[in-house]
Amino acid sequence: MNNFSGIGRIATDAKLGNGVLTSLLAIKRIYKSSDGIEADFIPITLFGKQAENFNRLTNKGDKIGIDGSIKTSKYADENGEVHYGWSVTVNHFY
Repeated sequence: MNNFSGIGRIATDAKLGNGVLTSLLAIKRIYKSSDGIEADFIPITLFGKQAENFNRLTNKGDKIGIDGSIKTSKYADENGEVHYGWSVTVNHFY
């Protein structure tokens, strides 16, 4: 089962292009880690009409809830070095 649910604040201005929207969701940790970090920044992606609605209805700093799934990616840079990435593909936002 690949399911993600989270509540946090939109940490960056959304980037919308070609029907794809990307942003970061800051989710506050229950504790402060030894390095002083108090939040995790989750990359989120929305597609199509939902991306347009998200861009129209939300702003940086808004508190939202999301439901979605984790998607991983793999790519090679110009030097041939392989990199891995991930984001949450949002199915619903509240």
